Amino acid sequence: MHRIKISLIPFYVLLPVMVSMISYLCYRFNQEKLNVDAALMIYFFCVVIVFLFISRRLRMELKEQVTEAVPDYERKKWFSVSVTLLVISLFTLVLKKIDVLFISNYFGNTHAGIYAAASMISGFVPFGLIVVDYVFAPRISELYESRQMEKLQGMIRNTSRLIVLITLPIALVILVFGKLILQVFGTAFIASYLPLIILTAGQLVNAFTGMVAAMMTMTGNQKTFLLVLVISGMLDVALNMILVPSMGMTGGAIASAGSLIFLNLVLYFIVKKKLRIRISAFIF
Repeated sequence: MHRIKISLIPFYVLLPVMVSMISYLCYRFNQEKLNVDAALMIYFFCVVIVFLFISRRLRMELKEQVTEAVPDYERKKWFSVSVTLLVISLFTLVLKKIDVLFISNYFGNTHAGIYAAASMISGFVPFGLIVVDYVFAPRISELYESRQMEKLQGMIRNTSRLIVLITLPIALVILVFGKLILQVFGTAFIASYLPLIILTAGQLVNAFTGMVAAMMTMTGNQKTFLLVLVISGMLDVALNMILVPSMGMTGGAIASAGSLIFLNLVLYFIVKKKLRIRISAFIF
């Protein structure tokens, strides 16, 4: 419905602000204590509020813009696509924590917590990619279905350049001031600076290869995407099993960054060969 701003506000503004404010108040009025159970309940409560907010706004928008029409159901098609996308989402969530789980298993929760901070910070690198995906992904489907391939190529090239422009400053700040950022969590967290650099490098490749995931899912190639994701996940687990016991946090970072780079490069060349779209801002 092209209501980009209102769609971004709930999860990227309203939810984190609500969680932060309520958590802080509970911490201050509970003798500066906030246990895990309370934090999870606060997050769950805020998610429910955001859900209600989105539902109400959506009903208002639909009431204003959508006219009565005869429904044409395609249950089998919707179910097939939805299940594939659900599996992709679940698999992605699990893979994001595989390295933390391996480090926790071999070295304990303290090392896992220190590493998790580096992993979280590196997650800010592809911020430009996340925003651009959110805004332009529906446009991909529209142009592809109408076979406007030249317009699609032009849009993809422009969005890829925008991603690079947003990504480079963020990555530069993390690389230069990474130790200072980690020190905010405590001096012990500086130990994860090298993993932070490695994870940032992996996220740079993720950003520089552009909207490969969106291109696959928005052009009906979600099953191919899932297959490549599963292979990447198997590589991630194998690398963690080999590297974490001997290299600790650094090994986990190499495994995570390596599998992410593999995933994005394979998807990039699939898009280039199958869809004939050059998706990177760079000429290759």
